[in-house]
Amino acid sequence: MAFVDTLRETQRYTQDDAERRANIVKDWDKLSQQFTDSYNSYLKNTGRKEISELTARQKLRDFIGKAGTEDGKWSSDDYSNSNYDEYDFQKYGTQTIKDLLGENGTMDFGSYVAKYGNADQKRAYEKQNKEQSTGEKVAKGVGLGAGLGALAATGPIGWAAFSTGAGIGSLLKSGSEKSLSDLEKKYTEEHNNALNTAFDAFENADKYLSNRDKVGAGAGAGASTGGDSSTAAASGDEVTFQLDRANDPNYKGFGQKIVDLGLATDKGLWGSNGDVAFYTKQLYDQGALDANGNLKIGVPIKLKRRK
Repeated sequence: MAFVDTLRETQRYTQDDAERRANIVKDWDKLSQQFTDSYNSYLKNTGRKEISELTARQKLRDFIGKAGTEDGKWSSDDYSNSNYDEYDFQKYGTQTIKDLLGENGTMDFGSYVAKYGNADQKRAYEKQNKEQSTGEKVAKGVGLGAGLGALAATGPIGWAAFSTGAGIGSLLKSGSEKSLSDLEKKYTEEHNNALNTAFDAFENADKYLSNRDKVGAGAGAGASTGGDSSTAAASGDEVTFQLDRANDPNYKGFGQKIVDLGLATDKGLWGSNGDVAFYTKQLYDQGALDANGNLKIGVPIKLKRRK
């Protein structure tokens, strides 16, 4: 190969590498910013004081640092001394956040319709996203921008995750569109619950990291509710408990509540098949959560023991 050809080949690889690194930084900056902004919304919604952006970003980096140490990406000393490649850290960190959120936390409504919607719902969704007579479009949602980002901009966790603020339901008229509205409600419930569980796991990092799958293997997230645990009574395969007041600093999240009630199993707390996901479904089935995804106060809650 001639010298000029070798030079061109080298320049091409250098350019490709620079583009790859730029994309890593772009993905990390966008996702980490959305995550920390929404975490502050979560704190506000659960009656706690918001933290500075710098503190939130450092908390996230420390979370990723611990995860990377457990996954063998670097040692604790390497992380403490910043002895690692920043691009590798950001690439790994982006995947860590995605694994923490799980599919329901990262999926926008359009993707949800494509995966779970029936033919009528898909047609209705396409119709609502066509150009309107005024030239405006119904917001489709773009990944986390319609979830984490929208929540950070419009309000606390539990609000409909659409950048329009109105949601799709207000635009629907026909039977198929009503069906789409029902699907949107289901998506919003699952999406917001995924965000809540992710932030709870984020706050209980040691427990989450010790029970999760390795990063990149599709790890799930923890659980989130709000309130104070006060009374509990067990009877065979069913446990009943009740929260008597909200925003108690001694409440450590639904994941810890599962452990305290003796409901934890060998499947682990976190992940798509973990105990948190299993028992959270029971909360929804019995209407035990309020509009913000928090446990209702003063209401007896029953959990059927996992076999």
